[in-house]
Amino acid sequence: MVGKKRRENEKEKMRKLILNASVKIILEEGYDKLSMRKIADRIEYSATTIYLK
Repeated sequence: MVGKKRRENEKEKMRKLILNASVKIILEEGYDKLSMRKIADRIEYSATTIYLK
C-alpha cells in the first residue's frame, strides 16, 4: 500500500509541474507556442517521460 500511495504522490507532483510550466509558457509566449518539448525543457524532464507519466 505504501508503494501505491507514493506513486500516486509522484504522479500528482508531476501533474502540478506540467500544469505550472504550461501556464508560465502560455503567459510568456502565448498558447500557440506551447509544446510538449517546451514543457519538458522547463521542468527538466524528457518529453517521453511526460507522456509516460
